[in-house]
Amino acid sequence: MKNKVFLLIIIAFFAINLFSEDIMPLEIGNSWTYEYSAGPSFEGEFYMEVTEKVEVFGEEVYKLDFEGALFDGEYWQLLKNIEDGLYFYGHTFHGELETPDLWIEADAEVGQTWQTQGQGGEVEWEVISISEEITVPAGTFECIYVQGKTDGSSSVVEHWWAVGVGEIKAYMEAANLVWELTAYDVK
Repeated sequence: MKNKVFLLIIIAFFAINLFSEDIMPLEIGNSWTYEYSAGPSFEGEFYMEVTEKVEVFGEEVYKLDFEGALFDGEYWQLLKNIEDGLYFYGHTFHGELETPDLWIEADAEVGQTWQTQGQGGEVEWEVISISEEITVPAGTFECIYVQGKTDGSSSVVEHWWAVGVGEIKAYMEAANLVWELTAYDVK
């Protein structure tokens, strides 16, 4: 009986630690490099790094600075992991959001849906898989796979997130644009 109780405690410990990990680890200095393409004449690489903590409407969030040809000039995003998921607080084009958007829920379930509005239009998101294996130049990852459709459009946006690493891959159908993780450095 003692062995069964001990085994249950060990299993619970690992389950709590597995699911309490942030989807995208946001610590100053963490960085990700991606390659992108939208056909043979439009391809390259971009880099993003967590550079500082900033305050947005009384909340401390992390600023990610981007570099690369996709981002002509200065581009940044504001993100924060909250207990229930990864939230978007704004970016260069639309500034800071008074109400943050949920980008991905920590305890995502297949079929789960939600809406975002902070990037210039309403998007309806749906979790398609919570264990899709994706291979990109940085390796093979088990991902949460979500699809989004912009209000009034049949065009699909897809994102693959690996808990503890961040975004692994994205695809924007309207632009035929895909990016994949090639390297990352997270603490």
